[in-house]
Amino acid sequence: MVRGAYVDLLNQWPRGQVVLDAANGVDYELRSQETGPIDIVLMDLQMPHRDGFQTTRWIRQHQRNTRVLGLSHDPTVADARELLRLGALGLLPKNAEPAEIFQALDQAAADHIHTNDLVRDALRTPALPEEEEAERVNALPDQERHVLELWVHKAGHTIPQIAGKLGVKPSTVNTHIDRFCRKLGIKNRVDAVYLALRTGLMGRNGRRRR
Repeated sequence: MVRGAYVDLLNQWPRGQVVLDAANGVDYELRSQETGPIDIVLMDLQMPHRDGFQTTRWIRQHQRNTRVLGLSHDPTVADARELLRLGALGLLPKNAEPAEIFQALDQAAADHIHTNDLVRDALRTPALPEEEEAERVNALPDQERHVLELWVHKAGHTIPQIAGKLGVKPSTVNTHIDRFCRKLGIKNRVDAVYLALRTGLMGRNGRRRR
């Protein structure tokens, strides 16, 4: 499917419309400055000049509220693992049915991961043994653990929402996140969600365990 066909398809998604169609990552960077905030980017991994991985990294550094979904004609588990590590919310094959693409967009709009087989396989192997992961989670100070629980909750709380619930500044929440990410050996919210599932911090249905 060529870019124009994707534009036509995405404009059929009932929850949004295409505001920017870019040829590559460099083109996206330049044109997104004129467009303004973008909610979701459907990113081709095989782009010239700046590929999907590099562009995802740039987006996560400069447009932190923009969610990224990857797209590839021949996606691999390694591709999915790297893309998730960079902070994307999923990877789709280019032959995905429109229903799956719309489902992934719905999940990304809610700041949820699109867990198809590629993503499940990519996240199957934890960075640490599960027992050690659980020990590190249990050793977190109460405030850091509470922030972690809110961060990975199915509702997908934003940093300002977490700050409001705890009665602290967003910068304080970011400090807690930076600290427990270093302690737990994770890099982003995607890693945190799956760590929470593996260690029992969050049930498989996405609810926190009491």
